[in-house]
Amino acid sequence: MERQRRSYSVHKGTIITRKTHLVAMMKRKQNELEKSGRTLYQAVGMAIPQLVQLVNKYQQQGYRVQLDTDTIELVDDVINDNACVQRQPMLWLMNHPEMPYGGSGPLAGLK
Repeated sequence: MERQRRSYSVHKGTIITRKTHLVAMMKRKQNELEKSGRTLYQAVGMAIPQLVQLVNKYQQQGYRVQLDTDTIELVDDVINDNACVQRQPMLWLMNHPEMPYGGSGPLAGLK
């Protein structure tokens, strides 16, 4: 994949040209969240909104950021009395086997 170039006058942010760049950016964001103590989202079984916003931002700019639908499902947040018993599938960015933390769980293989 070739690197895209823009003049400084129209530069609007980072251009992701490789999947590994997106993975690295999400890893940096994850470390940032851990330092600030906001990883509570994972403990309650919710998607991390900052990472979702990051992906949405690049999709709106027209870049193809594809997350594998075999391992990632996005469902509206359902909160009711049976929330503990009946868990809805959430968007786990870490569930993808190619993600830095490995698959099968939100923090599986975390070092």
